[in-house]
Amino acid sequence: MRPVDPTSALAALIAGNRRHLAQRGARAERGERQSLFAPSARPFALALAERSVAEVAASVFSTTERDIHVVDCPVEAGVRAAEHGVGLIVALQPVPMSVVEVEIKRRASEDAVFERLAAALRASTHLRRAILDGRVRAVAALLEEESQRVHWLGEHPQLAELLAESSGGAP
Repeated sequence: MRPVDPTSALAALIAGNRRHLAQRGARAERGERQSLFAPSARPFALALAERSVAEVAASVFSTTERDIHVVDCPVEAGVRAAEHGVGLIVALQPVPMSVVEVEIKRRASEDAVFERLAAALRASTHLRRAILDGRVRAVAALLEEESQRVHWLGEHPQLAELLAESSGGAP
């Protein structure tokens, strides 16, 4: 079932990653492939991530590619979110597991994913308006490449300032 608001979309992805992690070990032991949820009519979330993440995004959230759309260009994020009517944008940064454990490298990864999210917000007046209206949420997360665990970072620390910016970017 398609989440109906941004908060339920975020909850669905958090729960999906937990399911994925719990089932991943059991499937590996039995040699089974992951079964995905029935696809919705359109995506409820958009991942803003490198192309390498596109191949695993659906599985790490226990969804299908029809439930989560992946783009690698921050300028496209607002346009695609509006086009698909998504309620959640997740800026997703892949990191080796060791980076999450090492403070300096982890902080650099957090900075990179927050900058990706900021670029999307600066590029789209429509996206900023949708967030201000409560129709869309935009959050950042780190994806451990090896374990496929998602570390949720939340909204951009300067979200209020970013939303207040005017931009000559795409509507």
